Amino acid sequence: MQALAWMKQHFQDFCDKSPMANRTVVWHLSPCNTKADIYRSYVEWCKDHDGTEEPVSLTQFLTLWDEEFDYVKIPETKRFKECTMYVHSFVLCITFGLIVSAIFLILSERVSN
Repeated sequence: MQALAWMKQHFQDFCDKSPMANRTVVWHLSPCNTKADIYRSYVEWCKDHDGTEEPVSLTQFLTLWDEEFDYVKIPETKRFKECTMYVHSFVLCITFGLIVSAIFLILSERVSN
């Protein structure tokens, strides 16, 4: 089933694997995600990638998640704090990139004059 393969690959690519005290492994997605966000990504992938097979319904997607990937969790605690941290980090990266670009532009103009 296409949905199952997509979910497996998506979870392998985007989860942090955390061993627990009882020797089980829990895979965590970013706390900024919701299951609906993951489903929307799957639907978009179906449209962009294949187009020949209709995506499964949200209900079917969530059932597959619960039955096949019960070890994949989205941390619910501190969701707002975690997302805010990611946004701040992103803004800092963009700001730093702009500063470096501006310095490079200024230095290159000085060299050419």
